[in-house]
Amino acid sequence: MRKLVLSGFLASEEIYINQLEALLLPMKPLKATATTSQPVLTIQQIETIFYKIQDIYEIHKEFYDNLCPKVQQWDSQVTMGHLFQKLASQLGVYKAFVDNYKVALETAEKCSQSNNQFQKISEELKVKGPKDSKDSHTSVTMEALLYKPIDRVTRSTLVLH
Repeated sequence: MRKLVLSGFLASEEIYINQLEALLLPMKPLKATATTSQPVLTIQQIETIFYKIQDIYEIHKEFYDNLCPKVQQWDSQVTMGHLFQKLASQLGVYKAFVDNYKVALETAEKCSQSNNQFQKISEELKVKGPKDSKDSHTSVTMEALLYKPIDRVTRSTLVLH
């Protein structure tokens, strides 16, 4: 039973990491253009919209990379509570993200309305499917992806209780 729960949690963690990667993908080129004569967004707008996403991604990627081998080479004696404790100890990043969430959405919306390039980018982000999925990519809006960290904390809390 424990392996089943952890396998499901691991699968959802993979999907979540793919969603965060899709959100981070446009950030690097946007930052690169911010210092040119024709920026798509300003550095301030980029930092507001993508606030703490890189940190959240790194936290979950490390968690996934540590949990995956334990679930794949299952042993009923294996302990992994320390992985969940470390994840829980980093929830302060989520508080900062949530505190900025409304401003991030408003900024993304204003930028989409005033900039066609950013509008196209934010409407058609591609999320990789799970490794064993037939669907290679799914199109998702930036707004939907920005909600994922909030959704993740809620779901993880429910699963762990």
